[in-house]
Amino acid sequence: MQYIGIAADEPSRLERISGNKVSLLAKYSYTEAMARELCEQHGLLSPIYATGTRGGCWFCPNAKIDHFIRLRRDHFQLWLELKRLSRTPNLCSYGFKWGKTLEEMETMMDWEERQLKLF
Repeated sequence: MQYIGIAADEPSRLERISGNKVSLLAKYSYTEAMARELCEQHGLLSPIYATGTRGGCWFCPNAKIDHFIRLRRDHFQLWLELKRLSRTPNLCSYGFKWGKTLEEMETMMDWEERQLKLF
């Protein structure tokens, strides 16, 4: 079973769920606002929300590369925590949505930052 974070108030996204995917947010009638509040209460809300349009959890393996670049640049302590957590035994996944490890992601981020500096 794959658990995905689609809120109860996102009907068009919920309609696209198929196969072995389930949204626990929808199952328990959690809206986006409720999920955000719960994340805030437990210190899980990404600081990226202060500078970006959407961030999710600061440690989300489905985040975009630029999200992780900003996280590493602006909140280096959280980046170090993510690196520490990536070495936890028995994780459900050791990769990101691209099938990359944290170390491989960091290399991709380095190349992306170099490219951005050229322009």
